[in-house]
Amino acid sequence: MAEFEMQPNSQVKLYVTISSDAIVGSNVSLDGKFIKKSISYRFTVDLGNSNDLNNSKVRTFSHFLIESGDIDPIMESTTMKCVIRDGHNEQEYQGRKIPGDDDYFVALRSIKLKLA
Repeated sequence: MAEFEMQPNSQVKLYVTISSDAIVGSNVSLDGKFIKKSISYRFTVDLGNSNDLNNSKVRTFSHFLIESGDIDPIMESTTMKCVIRDGHNEQEYQGRKIPGDDDYFVALRSIKLKLA
């Protein structure tokens, strides 16, 4: 699992940017509790203070539905970029795409948050 090292007493934010020809729905969870649902292709989540987030796990999970056409080129060209910032550090992570059905796939990324 990817890790992000946070500076003490910093505000931590997650920025998600999705590029796809598919219809998208996304969820963000922190330690297993859903904190954000979105149908946007670009959104931000304030995760909180780094002192409270030490050893937490943030997970971004997006569902992609294909209205028409071949799923393979759409899945291939789709990107889900997650950026975590704490005011001092910034790290970019790419979502991992997993095929589902002929008209459906998902992308996900899990990141462990740790104090530096």
